[in-house]
Amino acid sequence: MILINRIFYYFANIIILVFGSSAFVSGQCNFTQGPIGELCSSAIYICGSDLDGYTSKLPEELSANQQWPALCGGNGTADNIIWFSFTACSEKVTLQIIPSNCVVKNNSYIGLQAGMYEKCNKSASVACTDHTSGDGITTTITLSYDKFVPGSIAYFFLDGYAGSVCDFKIKVIEGIDTQPVTPPDPSTLSDGAITGINTISCEQLNTSQTYNLTPPQCEVNYNSICNITATLNPADSVCYVWQISPLDGRYFTNQDSTGRSTEITFTKPGVYTINADPYLHPYYGGSCANAACGDIISWQVIVEGPDTLINPIEILCPGDFRDFCGHTITTDSVVYCNSDPCNIIQQAFKVERSNLNVLGTQYICAGGSYNFQGIDYSLPGLYNVVDDSDCSLVHRFTVEAISLSISLNADTTVLNCNTTEIKIKASGISNGPLPLSYSWRDQNNMVLSTDTELNVVAAGRYFAKVIYDNNGINCEIEQFIDISSDFKKPSVTAFKPTVRCLSSKDPKPVLTLLSADPLIFSEWTLPLGGKTNGLNVQLDSLNAASGLPYKFFARSTNGCTLDTSFVINTNFEKASVTLTGDDLTCYNPRDTLILTTNISVDSIRWFKTLPQQAFYGSDPSKRSLPIDKGGTYKAEVMASSSKCWSDASIVIIDKIIYPNVSLQNGLKWNCNTKFIEIKPTATVGQTIQYTWNSVDGVINSDAKDMTLIAGAQGNYVIQVLNVENGCERRDTVNISQESNIPKSMTVKAQDILCFGESNGIIDIIDVDGGFGPYNYYVNGIKSDKLNITDLPKGEYLLEVRDKFDCSTTAKTIINEPEVFNISLPLELTIAFSVPTELTFTASYPDEDILSIIWTNSKNEILGTDFTLQYSSNVVDIVTVDVTTENGCTARAKIKVNVDNELKLYFPNIFSPNGDGFNDKLQIFKNTIPADIEQISIFDRYGNKVYQNDSFGFGENSDGWDGTFNSKPVEVGVYIMMIELIDFAGNKKVITKDLTLVR
Repeated sequence: MILINRIFYYFANIIILVFGSSAFVSGQCNFTQGPIGELCSSAIYICGSDLDGYTSKLPEELSANQQWPALCGGNGTADNIIWFSFTACSEKVTLQIIPSNCVVKNNSYIGLQAGMYEKCNKSASVACTDHTSGDGITTTITLSYDKFVPGSIAYFFLDGYAGSVCDFKIKVIEGIDTQPVTPPDPSTLSDGAITGINTISCEQLNTSQTYNLTPPQCEVNYNSICNITATLNPADSVCYVWQISPLDGRYFTNQDSTGRSTEITFTKPGVYTINADPYLHPYYGGSCANAACGDIISWQVIVEGPDTLINPIEILCPGDFRDFCGHTITTDSVVYCNSDPCNIIQQAFKVERSNLNVLGTQYICAGGSYNFQGIDYSLPGLYNVVDDSDCSLVHRFTVEAISLSISLNADTTVLNCNTTEIKIKASGISNGPLPLSYSWRDQNNMVLSTDTELNVVAAGRYFAKVIYDNNGINCEIEQFIDISSDFKKPSVTAFKPTVRCLSSKDPKPVLTLLSADPLIFSEWTLPLGGKTNGLNVQLDSLNAASGLPYKFFARSTNGCTLDTSFVINTNFEKASVTLTGDDLTCYNPRDTLILTTNISVDSIRWFKTLPQQAFYGSDPSKRSLPIDKGGTYKAEVMASSSKCWSDASIVIIDKIIYPNVSLQNGLKWNCNTKFIEIKPTATVGQTIQYTWNSVDGVINSDAKDMTLIAGAQGNYVIQVLNVENGCERRDTVNISQESNIPKSMTVKAQDILCFGESNGIIDIIDVDGGFGPYNYYVNGIKSDKLNITDLPKGEYLLEVRDKFDCSTTAKTIINEPEVFNISLPLELTIAFSVPTELTFTASYPDEDILSIIWTNSKNEILGTDFTLQYSSNVVDIVTVDVTTENGCTARAKIKVNVDNELKLYFPNIFSPNGDGFNDKLQIFKNTIPADIEQISIFDRYGNKVYQNDSFGFGENSDGWDGTFNSKPVEVGVYIMMIELIDFAGNKKVITKDLTLVR
């Protein structure tokens, strides 16, 4: 068990580290083993997936004494420290701590201090904060170290400077894997099961029942990058939590719902489902490892209720009573008798009168009465009246008074142009079962209708009556409503102006109407179709000039309307305007616009409308305008007679246009550059000429071409000229040597795992400089992968080329280990069933060996340690298979011979003569197990003279004394036949001669 102990010790260390430094509660599972975080030895272990982005707050103070009084190689004091631990996945680890919301506690100092350690002692600090300023740090803290051993546990602390309390956030920059490990597929794992009693009788209620769990298969995937090789230990890592549904009617007997078994007490009948869920330690749920378990099949329990016997209903006469199960019964009742909780008797009792005559409800009008057996009943209520001639007969009836109400409803009570007919609705309410009838009449007492509604078209008073008729009992109520009328039409008076041209500052003329009638709506329809509301309407020249009338429509509050129209007088004489002028060019950059009109005008205004608006003033004598910009110009004039404006526009084109030219700057001359084609963004056309020149460059194209072929680094200038107007522009481009080229590459080689294999690996980790995408070459052969696998031993030259063929190289070597072999003796002989120690010799040290398996010729495993304690009864071939940590295997065999030959010893002459020497025939053997099944002795004639079915070996056996039928046999030669069973169960027969003498 040497190898197993070594593996367990390694795993136990991991469990102590992980479980001793984290807390997790699910249901009632508690994996906490405090204290947590205050000491380096109890550091909070966090997987990378949880560490990246972890936020918390420093405690106010500590409860544990520190293991050493100072931090970071002797500097600093722990006031409210928190320790963390993590698994380094590469040599370099960088963390950022971001403090916030820091509060001063003991003095004026504020902020955090932090440090990183290789192990838990103050001399192992590798990165710490600097406090040369005499204060804590409130900005981002970076801790970094590049000599960690991948797969090792590292530590860091956060502490408030002088006890300052801060919030903080942790970010992983590099060196710690933050991607959660993919868990095993639960569907491939074996399910667990729950067993226990599944039917519980009523008598078993409130008694504890035991249920056991056969755990499901659980597996864990570890982060191979971090070299974690521990295995899942369910005893330390898995907790099972039981649940029962429904929640009512049961409880856990010991208030414990965790573990592989539980005690449950059921208190109510019903059907219950028992489930159990596995909960894994949070270590197995992040970037360090991820675990999963198979399902647990639920278990259903039926809890039976009591048996109930339902007896027939017992009828009791009025005034009688009955005693049952401790109850005195005087009214209708149902009694449950349960002296035995699991056997219940249900008995129903009914007390009733056999002679009851129900007459129902009798309705009366207000002030009336109901006569029964000569008595008037005028008050509403329930009556039980004994019959005059039969006292066992009771008449039961209810007297109820008819109540009537009526309401009249109409949307309006006035007839007018809007409403020429009014509908009046009567609504009656009664508490009687029969329908109501209606009657309408006018003020002349003429009956108009018997419906609930009446349509009215004339003013007057109208009466409605509601009638309830029940077998001659007539109850009624009446109400009236008054209707009036209004049909007067509205009238107006108009005031009309004359319409002329107006300026924007002049008020518009208004056509005004006056009316003494209240109007609820008035609307004008303009000559050109527009509409507007109100008594007055503004007049505009467009509508007035049409010569069509303005139409007016109005409605008064009574709905009666007015339609009329009006025609407006106008004066809209306008002057005709002409503008003249020439376009602007580089040769003629200025011009003067001239204005002419056909009639007298009062005002002249000059404008520019495009591309930007401008106003040049208003003057009746200003008939010219000097200009030096292209655009659209307009002149407006006002006619003296009508004050109407007219205008004219002229477009002046600005032909002073400079050509455009733009060159791309920052061009680079790369390793594979032969030439660079430079095409400017420039104006094109038949009137455009291009000219290139350079002082320090090389022009490999026609200098008059638009596109330049540059053959070297340098500065190049282009001139773009418009020969039509002589305008030109220039631009310069610089071509410089690209400085960003590959300078170095970082590679990592992994040696061959076992001799003779080709599984070496080269990882191209990083390239310093150059532009991607990169091409990689291994010994001159292009590779499409950064991870080159399946390589034999040897020296390798790696080259990287960027997109511009600039390159750099690196060399690395893949080594091959020596041959792994083991040896055993070819053959060995051992004693029968005597343990013998077998061991092998290996070319690798013990610590490199991962597994050892000893097997026999039946492929049965005999052991898994360096030494095998071996024993056997038969010859066999023993094989040992050994595997190293890197997966290298070796096999050796040994033939084990066993000395298992059975040897018998007995005298061939014996003398049963009473002299005390050889008086009885006895048989001896060696140590090989065997049993004599039968021994027989025959004389020379074949007669059997002795037989024993229980003959034993040794001196204490009951041997033959040389007699037959209690008489001595003759001397001579006899045949002895021995039938025996050997150690392997085989039957053997041995025949020997035996000489008997006296």
